[in-house]
Amino acid sequence: MPSTGDSCAIAGMVDLMRTKGSFGLSVRYALALGMPGRTMKANSTLGLPNSFAVYQNIGAVFEDALQRHLQKYTASNMTPVQVLAATSNDPHLRDDLAKTVGPLLRNKYKELIQPLVPFHLSAPRPDHDDDFDEESGNKDAKDKSLACFAKTTIDAFFDNDLFQTTKVFLSNAHGSFGLCITSTLDAANQMCLAARGQTMSVGFYPKAGLVLYGSEQAAVKAALDVATPGGDLEPISRDKEVDDSLNRCAARLDLDDLGGEICLLDWSKHATGAGGIMSHPNRHLQVHQIMNDTIKIVLYQQHNSHRHRGKSLFHRMTLLEGNIFIQPLRPQPKDIVLSDIQSIPRVCQAIQKDWQNEGEGISFNRLTALALSRSFIRRMEDIASGRLQRQVGSVDILLTGCEVSLWLAEQLASDLKKAFPKLNIMAISSNKVLGLFGQEQSIPAIGFPLSRGTHSLTDAIVLIVSHSGGTFGPLQCSSLLQSVTRNIFAATSEWDCQVGKQLRSMYDEHETLADSSRLFTTGVGLAPAEPCSLSVAAMQQLLTNIFEHLCIVGTSNPRYRHITGAAITERDLQILERCNRDNIKALESIVGVDAKGNTLAVKDQAAVKELRAIGDRWAEHVLENAKAYIMSFVYIVATVTTGYPLFSGIGHAAGATEWAMYICKLLCSRMIEVLCFLSCPED
Repeated sequence: MPSTGDSCAIAGMVDLMRTKGSFGLSVRYALALGMPGRTMKANSTLGLPNSFAVYQNIGAVFEDALQRHLQKYTASNMTPVQVLAATSNDPHLRDDLAKTVGPLLRNKYKELIQPLVPFHLSAPRPDHDDDFDEESGNKDAKDKSLACFAKTTIDAFFDNDLFQTTKVFLSNAHGSFGLCITSTLDAANQMCLAARGQTMSVGFYPKAGLVLYGSEQAAVKAALDVATPGGDLEPISRDKEVDDSLNRCAARLDLDDLGGEICLLDWSKHATGAGGIMSHPNRHLQVHQIMNDTIKIVLYQQHNSHRHRGKSLFHRMTLLEGNIFIQPLRPQPKDIVLSDIQSIPRVCQAIQKDWQNEGEGISFNRLTALALSRSFIRRMEDIASGRLQRQVGSVDILLTGCEVSLWLAEQLASDLKKAFPKLNIMAISSNKVLGLFGQEQSIPAIGFPLSRGTHSLTDAIVLIVSHSGGTFGPLQCSSLLQSVTRNIFAATSEWDCQVGKQLRSMYDEHETLADSSRLFTTGVGLAPAEPCSLSVAAMQQLLTNIFEHLCIVGTSNPRYRHITGAAITERDLQILERCNRDNIKALESIVGVDAKGNTLAVKDQAAVKELRAIGDRWAEHVLENAKAYIMSFVYIVATVTTGYPLFSGIGHAAGATEWAMYICKLLCSRMIEVLCFLSCPED
């Protein structure tokens, strides 16, 4: 093992397994992993020679056999390339090649094979640890082991391309992965992307001739508003098909991270030759063409997911251009922190207007709010009718998230609990939910009341709070909790996000549009500034509207008021709504910019000036120690170097008397305290 880090280990495994076209590499693979019983375990070594010349020498025997194989079939009116391609596709021809290799290996046994006996070249058997030991006289076992070795090496030579390497690795690896796998042998033609437990997206831009990939959906939108230096590429005119839009518009493919999926991208100009772009074990997979046939795509799903069953590549792609649900990346300002702060009034007002349906078109937030209210009403009706027998630990509403989003969820849970005291409302970290319910062995949440035995999430109303919609914990919860409830909703920054994709997979053809909408959005989009400001303020505004909506539903019926123990009144909601609307004016005075983006007049910036003054004083307080250290360091270095402290030097130069010099020395001893005082005079 080169390192305990998984990235280094994966690179090493790819180096061992990517062997197509090289007999030397194929021999090494067969010895390390390919032979029956060969496995790699943690904290173990292979015990194989480090010199690659050993494998090349054995590979030369296979090269000789391949030349004889080509000469044999070339005589039957086939070119060497055709024979090579036929051998790659036909298992019988491979067996014939293996039979040609066998005698050559036996002739070179003592020179090449016997030195590898200590490294367990042979296929292990329960009654023989060393089948290759010539002195044991077990010739049949030796021949079988040589035949197995020859076949394994030949299969690796023809099959172990980049795609097969990725496929074998993911089939045997444990854990979650989001991978981009390439090799110097394939860098000019191919690359593989893989996702399992972690997200991976690929963006295609036919007019720009670009392919972008990344673990964040927003990342592959980077080329939407970027002009191509050489201008757009001319599309190839051909018969229009339903998926021809993929040759004209930018589109994105999201790999199936839940079931595990591999995507091979091939941009070689000639896909003919030995085996084409697909190795023999994967010949049955369909090859898709995109971007005017310049990119070939092959998809392989580890587990056949029902979400993509029967779907064509076109129906799996998301159009990035001309799509009302796709929010382009915001222009990058010089000061992204200041820009985010100044955008807070505008964004909060936009959320309020959207919630009041004051904009154009349908408000999707209101549509999701309708679905949320229906889930809430169904739970109240089930409790009232006795169809739902709640236990002591039955959770009615669960809010989850990570980091800042979790803090906001906790505030909403606190307010909802005060409004509806009889409901069991909880806010808990997504990571703790995954630890408890998403592991084969449950990881207890020490210090928190939630556990498998104390609480039940069956049919609970779940609200996942995640600004990006792609954070690992909340994203995995959106898949995990589908097994216990269908009442799952999420609050994110835009419609096009990973958690939205997961929730849309729950769509039932019998559901109405109002029931299938599960996503609330702030409309902020990607907000990369640190510390987070706009994202928190916008999410708080959205959660405030959700809180008001649930309170209205919970108090609309006397039975619901009794079940929830509603403590909030209509008067309370009126006051909250008034404060909610007045909050925009307060935000404008705080940031110094109105909701339209205009800078406020100087007379209206009193709050801004006051906050900046407080900030300056706080900064002085924070820097006090640093300034004191620097001034003390300069004073000590200057006085020690010259040999004259400040006041003693002045007194000596002035010819002070003995008593005056004592006073100067006293002042020198207190000089550092004076410097500390001068560093922060306000304190």
